[in-house]
Amino acid sequence: DAAFDDVNEMEVAASKLPSNVKFAVLWDQSSALTKYSTGNGSQAAWGTAGRAIIQGDTNLNTVKTTFDLSIGEQNTGSGATLTNFINWATAAAPADRYILDMWDHGGGVGGFNFDDSDGGTSDYLTTPEFVTAFNAVPVGERSRFQIITHDECLMSTIEHNTEIASLVPITVTS
Repeated sequence: DAAFDDVNEMEVAASKLPSNVKFAVLWDQSSALTKYSTGNGSQAAWGTAGRAIIQGDTNLNTVKTTFDLSIGEQNTGSGATLTNFINWATAAAPADRYILDMWDHGGGVGGFNFDDSDGGTSDYLTTPEFVTAFNAVPVGERSRFQIITHDECLMSTIEHNTEIASLVPITVTS
């Protein structure tokens, strides 16, 4: 349910920021939990993953943004999924500077971005997997990232932040 609210908040922000500021998002809706429609209702509620460039909108009751659902279910606990998303986002919304905001559940050194709907097992990213996935992005794009944030619990551990500090100039963690 928090993702629905977060996407709506991104839409509000996009409606108030200059048009050259873009938000790319990967939303993995669980088929086992509440599913939400998108595209102002033109896309029926879905239980897989979708990616999109957020469209500006101030209605907090619906998601205006239409998502690309052709990617099917994605394991958000996989480093490859993160690398693929970053590569897609930087191609879909080229910019001089990027921020990578990770949002989901966090468990510090116990992992983060838990995916409980992939094949009935739970997977998650570890800090080393995250670093490897980020470093797999082509250096030209990777060097444009200025900030990595973790809007996830327990991610302010010294262990995690020591590992990601060399990736970008600024890190912000919960």
